[in-house]
Amino acid sequence: MLLKVQDIETWYGSAQALKGVSLKVESGELISILGANGAGKTTLLRTISGLIEPKKGIIEFAGRRIDRMGAEEIVRLGVSHCPEGRKLFPQMTVYKNLLLGGYVRKTDPQGIRETMEEAFHLFPVLKDRQGQLAGTLSGGEQQMLVISRGLMSRPKLLMLDEPSLGIAPLLVARIFEVIKDINRRGMTILLVEQNAAEALNIAHHGYVLETGEVVLSGEARKLLNEEKVRQAYLGV
Repeated sequence: MLLKVQDIETWYGSAQALKGVSLKVESGELISILGANGAGKTTLLRTISGLIEPKKGIIEFAGRRIDRMGAEEIVRLGVSHCPEGRKLFPQMTVYKNLLLGGYVRKTDPQGIRETMEEAFHLFPVLKDRQGQLAGTLSGGEQQMLVISRGLMSRPKLLMLDEPSLGIAPLLVARIFEVIKDINRRGMTILLVEQNAAEALNIAHHGYVLETGEVVLSGEARKLLNEEKVRQAYLGV
């Protein structure tokens, strides 16, 4: 078991965002988390990555308890979080954004160069634009940079928060192809996504969140045929 989240409760002041959420991620899996806006999806990723401390519950990663660790320590253990809204450094070049993604590996410059070349192989446009300011890239190109930056730390678990948000449909298809390819190469992925059909088509398992609680979970293919999922997230 690579990641185990058990009965997590997270609050924002007096408002409870997560209400006893539990999930499991095995090494090599691609897990999708679905839910409407405000369901708690982003809060769950932020809690796992140490940006928010849960009030209750346990989070274990690679056999170690991490729910009381700081975010940097969690990154060093192998968790990489690609946040919603991209959160790039717009006044820095593509190259420097990637270098910052590999900060925890700064004593391994050769390894950083190799990982950057792998990222350029996944997204050739970034190699062409490595000297360009990140803020001048298109939305789709920025998302490619976010994913590449997340891979620069050589994580064991890559967490992606709404990678298709605000991107042209043609680029959405490319982003999902790359996510599937990264997973096929052995990367464990936790994917938060409102595009339920695309997410479940590439996932092994899925969880559906509503108002901070898991209301459905199971094999992705089975969830695609669940009436509740089809009505709420697939529009059928």
